[in-house]
Amino acid sequence: MNHQHKVDLVTAEHDRILGRNYEAADGYDQAIARARENGYVQEAALANELAARFYLQWGKEKVAAGYMQEAYYDYARWGAKAKTDDLENLYPQLLGPLFQARQHHFVLGQTNLQAVSTASSFDQTLQTSPSSSHFPAATLDFTTVFKASQALSSEIQLEQLVAKLLQVVMENAGAKKAALLIAQDDSLAIEAMATLTDADITVFSVPLSVSEVIPLSLVNYVKHSLKTVVLDDATAQTDFTADPYLMRYQPRSVLCTPILNQGKLIGLLYLENPLTVAAFTRDRLEVIHLLCTQAAISLENARLYRNLQASEARYQRLAENVPGVIYQFRLSPDGHRELSYISPLCVEIFEVEPESALADAQVILGMVHPDDTVEFEQSILASAQTLQPWQWVGRIRLPSGRVKWIQGGSRPERQSDGAIVWDGILMDVSDRKQAELEILRLNQALEQQNRNLETVVEQRTAELMQRTIQLEASNQELEFFSYSVSHDLRAPLRHINGFASALQQRLQSHNALSDPKVDHYVQVIQNGSQKMAQLIDGLLDLSRIGRKPMEYRLVNLQQLVDEAIASLQHNPDIGTAAEFVIGELPTVQGDARLLQQVLSNLIGNALKFSRHHPTPRIEIGSLPAGVIFIRDNGAGFDMKYADKLFGPFQRLHTPTEFEGTGIGLAIVQRIIHRHGGTIWAESQPNQGATFYFTLGGPAQD
Repeated sequence: MNHQHKVDLVTAEHDRILGRNYEAADGYDQAIARARENGYVQEAALANELAARFYLQWGKEKVAAGYMQEAYYDYARWGAKAKTDDLENLYPQLLGPLFQARQHHFVLGQTNLQAVSTASSFDQTLQTSPSSSHFPAATLDFTTVFKASQALSSEIQLEQLVAKLLQVVMENAGAKKAALLIAQDDSLAIEAMATLTDADITVFSVPLSVSEVIPLSLVNYVKHSLKTVVLDDATAQTDFTADPYLMRYQPRSVLCTPILNQGKLIGLLYLENPLTVAAFTRDRLEVIHLLCTQAAISLENARLYRNLQASEARYQRLAENVPGVIYQFRLSPDGHRELSYISPLCVEIFEVEPESALADAQVILGMVHPDDTVEFEQSILASAQTLQPWQWVGRIRLPSGRVKWIQGGSRPERQSDGAIVWDGILMDVSDRKQAELEILRLNQALEQQNRNLETVVEQRTAELMQRTIQLEASNQELEFFSYSVSHDLRAPLRHINGFASALQQRLQSHNALSDPKVDHYVQVIQNGSQKMAQLIDGLLDLSRIGRKPMEYRLVNLQQLVDEAIASLQHNPDIGTAAEFVIGELPTVQGDARLLQQVLSNLIGNALKFSRHHPTPRIEIGSLPAGVIFIRDNGAGFDMKYADKLFGPFQRLHTPTEFEGTGIGLAIVQRIIHRHGGTIWAESQPNQGATFYFTLGGPAQD
């Protein structure tokens, strides 16, 4: 159903109100065209009327006249007599040309209608004639009417019935043209047409709204009023004079009568005689009514029969397309079993013709696999006793020897004779069963693998526990070793350093240091002992970082940076005055002691490697996503060696350029990793370096 013409009409009215005349004109034309295209004659009439009013308002009376006349024709086709009368009264100057070909305009009224007595007709009848004379009723040939009625009642096929009805009516009513209209929901369709000059009766179905072979205003009037209308002379002035069909073809006698069954409209019968005035006399009208009474019953029966055929066809298609066998199984009180119905797919699933299964149900029942027969019989017995739905899954052995899995389901119903009937479906589930067996096999294999895996996990767990015990013992030994290094190695170094200082003082008191070689030897001893002490301290720090537990708390990085700078600036070994630019730094979760070590190491490196720059500058700040950076303008390094930067004892500069043990950045990286973060660097030679790090959160120790 298309309602675009309504949208077009509303749009045209909107444009008219806004003064957009050309857009409005186009909108009205579109609404009219689409309304007619979709069969809405009444809304085409409305669109024409509104367009005519629009052109009148615009001062284009000739254009308005054309639209108003089209509106008048459409309202007449629709059977809207009150509306055509209203247009005649309101716009006589626009509709004048419509009636110039006629001498007088006739308005249907009570004085122009002669009601045929209900004693001689079966419905209220409106009859118009050019004079007040009436036609004498001839004696009805009831034998002929009875035979005609029998002919109608014997037809059950709708097409044959329609053709027979028009043939009988044409023979008994004196009509030269006949049309049968059938009610379809709220509309009418022309089902068949017959003319005396054509020996064949044309059976077709055309919606009334698009038909031009009968007077639509007359038909619509009969449809709504359920009254028979007889026009003794349709060329005379009647209430339907303006109907386009009557104006064009000008038939003489016209009859239209409703076909009713128990007060329900079944259809309409339309008859006309183009040559004879008052062809449909009272006796013929009674014959028509008698035939229509029988036709109403026959049409309803034919419609029910056609619906039944359509339903059976739909069921047959359903049975053929369902992926299974539809069946009806009957168990008589005496134990006799039979199949009342089985669908054609029986051949594909059971390898037997449906006719064979219907002749002997044992052809199907005997296929049940011997191992499943007991369960099958018990399932039927249980369903028969309880009238609960029957469900069964089992195997059958086909005539070819193949074995299939079948799933059956049905609902039982006890009949009046005590028999039980099951309506249901049987489906081939062999593929599903094979898949289920494969899944079962895979699950069993998986369970075995899980058991094997559990055994392996238990073994690995035992091994891991043993290694954990060994690791704990190793850690204890490492603790002892660290203590030994701290005590046993540092004591000799302190002695070496102390005696080197004493030797230097002794030699100085005897003026022996004037010899450059002696002084150099003493310096080598002192520097070597100090470097050894620093190396031992670094190794101890590196080993402790991975073993000591972390103490997490909120740490203010700004405060740690200030403390590190203050400590380094008071260290005489640094000896570098640099400009510090410190941005905003976040508060983080971490171990304050270890983070202090990170910042002191990175800031100390920045000071150390910037000391040869005339104006050392160190920038410390943060970036989005919690990235902390420390940037200097010092010596920098080549990025191709960046992968060695955080390795223990890895140095990118010679000891003569910059002192150090090569352990500091390894310690920094380990601390950052224990905080769940990352550290990296970017640099260019002589362009300074920038170290970045993040703190992700507590890491696993």
